[in-house]
Amino acid sequence: MRALRHTLYRTAKADPGRRFHALMDKVRYTSFEEMLDAEGSERVNPTPRARQLANIRRIYGPENEALGVLAVEIELLGQVH
Repeated sequence: MRALRHTLYRTAKADPGRRFHALMDKVRYTSFEEMLDAEGSERVNPTPRARQLANIRRIYGPENEALGVLAVEIELLGQVH
């Protein structure tokens, strides 16, 4: 953990305009449909739900979906000084 903090600090100092994200929440689901039902498709992506599912499944086939779906919520943090 110390090495990660040091790397992030060096990165922030090298690029003062760099912004970072914080993980706010993570939830595991058994399928993409379950994730869209629980999270609300409009929170995931502004496109219609059927199109979202088609796009996601084109990238992640059934063998990947069978492993489970992880939804994460991130928050953009301010600049590091």
